[in-house]
Amino acid sequence: MLASRLEGSSASVTGPWAAAPSRPRIQDPTDEARAALARGSSLVEAASQAPEADRPALIAQALAALDANPGVAKNAWLREPLMASPPDLPRARSRLAAANGAAQTVAPARDPIAARAALDDVLADPVFRERDWLSLLPAWLLPVAIVVKIVLDALWNAMRWPIDRLLDLLTRIIVGVFSGPIVVVLGMLFAGGLVLLYQRGLRSAIVRQAEVAQRDMPMPPSAGEALGLAGRHAAIGQYREACHFVLLSTLLAIEERGHARFDPSATNREHLTKLAGWPPLARALDRVVGRFDRIWYGQDAVSEADYRELLSLADSVAEAAA
Repeated sequence: MLASRLEGSSASVTGPWAAAPSRPRIQDPTDEARAALARGSSLVEAASQAPEADRPALIAQALAALDANPGVAKNAWLREPLMASPPDLPRARSRLAAANGAAQTVAPARDPIAARAALDDVLADPVFRERDWLSLLPAWLLPVAIVVKIVLDALWNAMRWPIDRLLDLLTRIIVGVFSGPIVVVLGMLFAGGLVLLYQRGLRSAIVRQAEVAQRDMPMPPSAGEALGLAGRHAAIGQYREACHFVLLSTLLAIEERGHARFDPSATNREHLTKLAGWPPLARALDRVVGRFDRIWYGQDAVSEADYRELLSLADSVAEAAA
């Protein structure tokens, strides 16, 4: 640890002293080692201020002071500036100062046995002990409580054994059923069911949206009656309902001429497929259906002009069906 502090302390030294040789560790940084470092540092300081003739003797004394401690004597990093020719006193002062600073901050080694004993004393505190209901009982009642606990545990295990086995069996059955190709088949059936439900729901919604609420009269049985109802609604400004009866009159006129029989629950586009054998009539009805769909589904408000346009297209269907 002292060697690492020496390395960290000397890392700030610049110039020619930065490229220092490897620094062996100083073993056992005791009071004797710190005293040797302090003695050597004071002698090097004195040699730096002494005349040139007195320096060799002071440097020799500094080396002897460092050699007095085996841990310091092995550290060539400290001795190298003093043993250079000529001795490099500034670098020696810098390194000894760093070594003294690091040695003073080294914490004394702790006895591992005493440290483990202190840790055992801390862990012996009741705060760190797991407590259960047995620890709350007095000592004389503890044997009876242990026997009761063993009996209750055995009864509980006997009661839950069949339940555990049943759950294991159910788990194996579920895993066996929902594994392999059957999962793909079930997924396809589920997806198909969703598609059918969506199709039926969408179709029902379209049919309900296209229906006109019945007033106090039944739906007209003939094309002429339907066309008359269209005129009545148009006369009072209900052009949306009037357009509905125009389309109904057109479909009834086709049925009355025997060209097709329309299913009331079918969509307008499905009505067109019934006229595949009469292309002119199918084209005429397609124009009526297209205009009606734009009026019914694409417009918030329906005007008299829309009604008149749809009525004109319905006349062309009647001419084609004649």
